[in-house]
Amino acid sequence: SNLASTFVAMRKITSRAKVVLWSWTFCYSTKVHTGCLATSLFPSNFCNNVLTSVCGTPKKIQFEVQDYNKTVVPLEDNSSNIYPEWSWDHVRTYVAIRRHNRYSNAQIRALASQDIVMLEKYNGPKTYGSTEAGTLQAAKRIKAVNPNVKILAYLNAMVHYSGKSYAANKSWKDEWAMFNPKRNRIYKWRKKWPCYDHRNLEFREWWIQRALSMVAHDEIDGVFIDGIVKTDKRFLPVKNHGKAYLATANELRERLPPGKILIGNGLRANTSNKNGYLEHLEYLDGSYLENWGRQENLAPTLKLMSAALKKGRIIMLNGAPRNVNQAEYDQMRKLDDRYDYLGKPEIISFSLGFFLLVAEPHAYLSYHSGVDAHPRMLAVFDNTRFEAITRKLGKPLGDYVKNGNEYTREFEYLKVWVNLKTTQAVLTVKVPSGQPSESPSASDWPTSQPSESPSLTGRPSSLPSGHPSILPSEAPFVSIQPSPIPSASPSISSTPSTQPSEKVMLDWPMSMSLSYHQYDT
Repeated sequence: SNLASTFVAMRKITSRAKVVLWSWTFCYSTKVHTGCLATSLFPSNFCNNVLTSVCGTPKKIQFEVQDYNKTVVPLEDNSSNIYPEWSWDHVRTYVAIRRHNRYSNAQIRALASQDIVMLEKYNGPKTYGSTEAGTLQAAKRIKAVNPNVKILAYLNAMVHYSGKSYAANKSWKDEWAMFNPKRNRIYKWRKKWPCYDHRNLEFREWWIQRALSMVAHDEIDGVFIDGIVKTDKRFLPVKNHGKAYLATANELRERLPPGKILIGNGLRANTSNKNGYLEHLEYLDGSYLENWGRQENLAPTLKLMSAALKKGRIIMLNGAPRNVNQAEYDQMRKLDDRYDYLGKPEIISFSLGFFLLVAEPHAYLSYHSGVDAHPRMLAVFDNTRFEAITRKLGKPLGDYVKNGNEYTREFEYLKVWVNLKTTQAVLTVKVPSGQPSESPSASDWPTSQPSESPSLTGRPSSLPSGHPSILPSEAPFVSIQPSPIPSASPSISSTPSTQPSEKVMLDWPMSMSLSYHQYDT
């Protein structure tokens, strides 16, 4: 508004030439087009020619990954022995979960079958009196089933969840909240939750102690810091607040006991931060990633994850079902039906294939529909119930290969083909009797959904003893028998062929996707 007022004032007292010259100087020094303001003062074609000659053709801002290998440096005390034990037997998984009362025994067994469990906010306060106590009790029960699973306690970097559900809130002081001087009141996130002010040293100690008190228990392997990207938002009343948060986070890192893990919701491709917030990996052991599903965020997110993984960091990708018929899904009132539906190839393949393009040691996927484990929510969260995730994978035979919008990667027992423009994926299971042919090209894909989608069946009702998340290596992959397919689709026939056999998972393009919980909201 100040800039617009300046233009109006200058127009009244100067000639057009001087205004144009001033706008040239402004554009050149800031590399920002002021066409929206200038065109209100001059003919549009004149302004466009002037601005283009000075600033160049306007370009849509794109997130570009350039210096990731220089940006990410290994932590001095980082060692893989504090990470979950790694194997290429199958896709490695994590779960973020909460339940305000007590988990059932079946839910505990499901959580114990993952590699990492992040116990979300509001875990168990109704049963155990506080979230801290509920988190610890859930961790003890999970560890009793599988002592190797890593348990992370939840802590938000910016949002203060007030109320009696947290024991730590008894010592909270309102003066620690971020204050908005223009409105003379506490600044609240989404007009509901007070925000932290990391410039306050007394608050900083309180926040750090919350983390240290949880990791003091043997059952808690580390801390998950949520909402990191909120700490430096430009609209906050405190400018450069992100630097104050970094000081708090670095102090926590220094005081964290040896052998404990620090993960954060820190990496994000769809932001104005040109490095995708990779600077947070200077103190974090890894990052969780969400909100990556828009087409323009896909390629940057791949590069972001790859850079972090190659520097020894943990990556936890939030994988959402896609191509979901929401009305049909909402009518399913049995949890088993929801698992069967979300396990269909056309729904699971893209998120899984996208993840597999960059999978390296310590990359973990969570494929789910929600994080609230209360039975009435009918949340799908147990990764081990999806055969596409638990089947045999094997080591990668190389990095992904990019050909335009198509990305391919091969593992010992699986081939992955993903098209980032059309958000389609094919997962081809290798068959011992022969080598599979090449994955179909983009032109081979159907342009509409078939009348009936292929589905997977035959998932074992229970997992074998030992490592509960691994299917027996001899377990066969179930062949898919799709209904009639449009002529533009890849040919699949039950007629015997002289070519080596393949078992193909198809991801049919649809426009609807399942809405899912965002952990930091």
